Amino acid sequence: DEDSDKSEQNSTTVSAKFIKRRKRSNVEEDSSTEDNIDNNDNNASQKDDDFFGSLGVCIGDFMPTIRDNYPKKSLNIKIYSSYAPSVILMAENNGTVRISLEFEAAFYVDDNNDRIGTMTISSIIDGNVQVFGERINITIAIQSLKFIDKEQAFGLATDALDNLANLSKDVIAQ
Repeated sequence: DEDSDKSEQNSTTVSAKFIKRRKRSNVEEDSSTEDNIDNNDNNASQKDDDFFGSLGVCIGDFMPTIRDNYPKKSLNIKIYSSYAPSVILMAENNGTVRISLEFEAAFYVDDNNDRIGTMTISSIIDGNVQVFGERINITIAIQSLKFIDKEQAFGLATDALDNLANLSKDVIAQ
């Protein structure tokens, strides 16, 4: 676990919460510019909520252990790189760049910062850039995406993790 702490200290971290943004209650009719900006943010947030709602997806659907052990709790996910990405230049398809990435996603309960567990996310992504006159065409394909429950903290079988990775690839591709 000491090695994990060292890699976490030397990595860029991102925190994400799985909660909906608080909506303001109705404001006075002659709202200030700042309120209008916030209302615009609320509208954008509503569109995001509609997008995720239209998927019919909840993190508890994929991770029942989290749903059962932490009902109605917000989660933080701290994502950091396991190692520097590798980049390989290849001749196929008139030049392809293959990037290999590996991340660790540490899940925490938001209100008390209890650590739930860590998931490894590894991916190989191919990219191809073609220039046609003044037009640039970029094609990106996820060759592999794999989720690994390092500590068996999420209660998911390997098949379920593979299905989650495939679903994630499909969502990213859209």
